[in-house]
Amino acid sequence: MARYLIVGNGVTGMRAAEMLRRRRDDAEITVVTEEAYPFYRRPQLADFASGSVGEARLWGKRKEFYQEQRLDVRLSSRVAGVDVAAQKVTFGDGTTLSYDAMLVATGRRLSAGGLQGGDLAGINCFKTLDEARAIRGLDGAGQTGLVYGNGLVALEMVRALTGAGFKTTYLVPTERLWPEVLDQDAAEIAAARVRASGAELVLGAAVEAVEGRDGRAVGLVLAGGDKVLADVVGVCAEYTPAVDFLPEEGFGFKVDARFATPWQGIYAAGDVTVGSAKNYFNWLRSWRQGAAAGAALAGDAVEGAPRSTCSTCRCWA
Repeated sequence: MARYLIVGNGVTGMRAAEMLRRRRDDAEITVVTEEAYPFYRRPQLADFASGSVGEARLWGKRKEFYQEQRLDVRLSSRVAGVDVAAQKVTFGDGTTLSYDAMLVATGRRLSAGGLQGGDLAGINCFKTLDEARAIRGLDGAGQTGLVYGNGLVALEMVRALTGAGFKTTYLVPTERLWPEVLDQDAAEIAAARVRASGAELVLGAAVEAVEGRDGRAVGLVLAGGDKVLADVVGVCAEYTPAVDFLPEEGFGFKVDARFATPWQGIYAAGDVTVGSAKNYFNWLRSWRQGAAAGAALAGDAVEGAPRSTCSTCRCWA
């Protein structure tokens, strides 16, 4: 019986598991995730955090789905390392698991991008259900929110905070919103929508550090020393592929048209293959790559696979 391991239970990982099961009925499929929750719809986190939808709307699959598909889903499980020669992973608790083929679908992490104080407790990167719950659990009326960064996640966090009633300030490090993706006209439209939501938009903001108090983030420090304090501090400064458990740190490998990496039996798909905001994946594209990656894992023909990788960030060209 072939043993398949999928690391990551986002849209790419779960779609790959579903398609793999269709092709290999007798396969042993294990899905592991660092989060404590099964697959949920991240694009709806802003609506959930603002109180527009209930938590039940977030769940991407029925509870019965995992049993029906015979998926061994391991929650709160962190892969600490991979022995590529032995085709075995080691988890954070020291236990191991062998595989015949593994798909890395861990997406990208958000961080403070090297800001001083970027490791303080209380920074909200708005990437997980727990971070959305932290906003929903507060009464936004009379409270303040602060977001620093660029890109879709930062914009969604601003939408969540304003929707929940927070007096929100959005600090953008560039002179227009998301210049890697939006042209001038689109950036101006997005900026108008941010302002219409009630948020204060500050373009070209130079942020030097995260302000802390008693070990927790309470605001941001601007160039020149001015401070912007808030009840909720969101930092979405840097995206990095979540592949620190692989032999090479960072995103130091290429992925071919069948999603294969240089290591035997290891594949990668979805956001984890994106090295820059310019090539940020959307939900539908990740879903499609998950389906194609599932076929690749099974050894079947891959339809609609990317043609090549670019030479700089090795994202799909």
